[in-house]
Amino acid sequence: MIVGITDVDAEMREAMAKNEALSDALTSAEEANRSKTTFLTGMSHEIRTPINAIIGLDTLALKNEGLDEDTRRYLDKIGESAQHLLSLINDILDMSRIESGRELLRKEQFSLAAMLEQITAQATSLCAEKGHEFECSLIGQTDDSYVGDDMKIRVVLMNIISNAVKFTEDHGHITMTVEKTAEYEDQAVLRFCIKDNGVGMDKEFIPGIFDAFSQGNAENRSKYGRSGLGMALTKRIVDMMNGTIGVESERGVGSEFTVTLPLRKSSRKEPEHNGELDPQAMYILVVDDNPIEAEQSL
Repeated sequence: MIVGITDVDAEMREAMAKNEALSDALTSAEEANRSKTTFLTGMSHEIRTPINAIIGLDTLALKNEGLDEDTRRYLDKIGESAQHLLSLINDILDMSRIESGRELLRKEQFSLAAMLEQITAQATSLCAEKGHEFECSLIGQTDDSYVGDDMKIRVVLMNIISNAVKFTEDHGHITMTVEKTAEYEDQAVLRFCIKDNGVGMDKEFIPGIFDAFSQGNAENRSKYGRSGLGMALTKRIVDMMNGTIGVESERGVGSEFTVTLPLRKSSRKEPEHNGELDPQAMYILVVDDNPIEAEQSL
């Protein structure tokens, strides 16, 4: 006969102590994360205000037709650097909001056609600077309206398109196709494919492209410049929307990004319009407590 004696009370006290320690650690981590987000939110405004002033004053200075060539080149570099810094600050703030759970998705009806028109207008403007051709096309039939966060979808697609523009040599070609790949009950799945004939990526870099601060080889970093946050932010937004994102790329040939998003269908029919805006019917209100920026707005 074998008799075993176990001190159950001691084991329970030890387990409770471990759980309490884990709970305290989780509380401390959440508090630190909230503090970080609060700090970044406050600092982002303080940093963006002078950066916006620099960009605005730089733009005004470039309008001076009497500038010599060297001064104009210096001002161009100042504007490009300020824009890059502003983009980096915005990416860090967006990433922080997503990680802290403060970034929420809207569930509103939106017009797919109107969203694609806006994206095409932005993309065409970006492409014009480098002489690229941009083409957007629908494959098959899609619904007029969907329910979701069209603003986040635009951020995702424009992040990919802007990268395609940046990493494609002058006079390249960038395309975006949109296709409904599945439909069930009140849900539909849309697939967005963005393809370019740019510099492409090395095979070993592709698996880590969506990691924060992931960057390609030293040659690309020095030539094109990048923060390493754009694709990480894009991936997190796609994950929030229960979608998927993938990429196929070949060095020297180009890249193709595929984003698949589930969206709820809407029964609303969008009214037909000719796409023209009446400037006389539009009002713009500019509110800013910074004297320099307020003067520029006037």
